Amino acid sequence: MENLDFSRSSTHLEIPSLLSLQLDSFREFAQFDTEPARREPRGLEGVLRETFPIEDAHKNFRLEYVGYNFGEPKYSPDEAMAKGVNYSMPLKVMFRMVKKEFTPVEGQAGPGTEKVKDILEQEVFVCELPWMTARGTFIINGVERVIVSQLHRSPGVYFSRDGDEFSALLVPLRGAWFELLVDKHNSMVVLLDRKRRISAATFMRAIGYSHEDVIEKLFRVVQQAFAPGQVVARHIKSESGESWARAGEYVTEGLLDFLSSKGVTEGWVVDGSPAGLDIVANTLRADRTTSKEDAIKRIYYRLRSLAPHSIELAE
Repeated sequence: MENLDFSRSSTHLEIPSLLSLQLDSFREFAQFDTEPARREPRGLEGVLRETFPIEDAHKNFRLEYVGYNFGEPKYSPDEAMAKGVNYSMPLKVMFRMVKKEFTPVEGQAGPGTEKVKDILEQEVFVCELPWMTARGTFIINGVERVIVSQLHRSPGVYFSRDGDEFSALLVPLRGAWFELLVDKHNSMVVLLDRKRRISAATFMRAIGYSHEDVIEKLFRVVQQAFAPGQVVARHIKSESGESWARAGEYVTEGLLDFLSSKGVTEGWVVDGSPAGLDIVANTLRADRTTSKEDAIKRIYYRLRSLAPHSIELAE
């Protein structure tokens, strides 16, 4: 059948390779045609470089990444479809295990000087990596499949409202999603990777900010005589360490009389009634943790539903 061209001007544009998007993307991910020492930190190479090195809790061992290579496929694409198996290639990674020891220094505290005791390199089989065919497809269990591109939420901050709740969702380029939410009780909670709710004050304490730090970084703090309606900015304790008032607590008539009976008439409070003070005060009062370690363990229990064996594991 003859093709007729009715255009007034002739065109000589060549049809591009419509599979180049899939083939080039997989080539950039695997970098199989590049020497291990010359690979750029992207794709599989980038993931391994970001993950390693890994050290144990006592820093006696360090596992380092050296490079990776691919073996030969067990079946060809046609054989994989005929046998109903995957068309894949073995991924082998070269790791380096560094064993260290510490020599104490006389008269100095700490672990002492670090010294490498032993180095061991070994190639480890990691997995059978599904391999793209020349047609831009994958063969999984003998069935030829293609990757369909889809839209996903772009990294950034998204603000939304659902009834009486307001939220700010932080979507990173990689990693867990972080959502800060003001609930109907006028208190802030945190959702890590869309999981269980955690008090924002507990989260702040877990990353190293006490209740006093939160107030002082958000509001202006002054030292003056106590009056009803003020928000305590710093903990009020007795000489023996007994807690009389916590940061974030409102000064009530009852608290004022109690402090007066103890001879305490002034202290550090939030200056005035700035915007957001009620939300922060409610959030701090809802926190039941007593230390950074306690906050870390509580978050671990909320996310994993089991108690951690140690603070290092929980952190």
